[in-house]
Amino acid sequence: MKKMLLSTLAGVMIMGMSLTTTSCDKIENSQEWFALVVLVAECQTLSEADYTPQSWAVFREALHVAEQVTSNIHPTLESLNKSTADLRAARNALVRRTT
Repeated sequence: MKKMLLSTLAGVMIMGMSLTTTSCDKIENSQEWFALVVLVAECQTLSEADYTPQSWAVFREALHVAEQVTSNIHPTLESLNKSTADLRAARNALVRRTT
């Protein structure tokens, strides 16, 4: 699946990193790293205007930490797993603004 996703995203820049099979294979814990990169990319499409300030603040912090972890070429498995779990939890806890 990793190869299929990489083929789909070939040449795409995410957080300033070009994703290719070669570059991803050089990263420690590459499957976990790639899963977090995809999650970060999905989360970056969300709009602050759609959510309450309190829920967005928690989400924004989790997203910031995850972006830092994904920019590390030698992330630990623990940091990848924690960032992934924290970002998913923050995304799931986002509260939509009422109009």
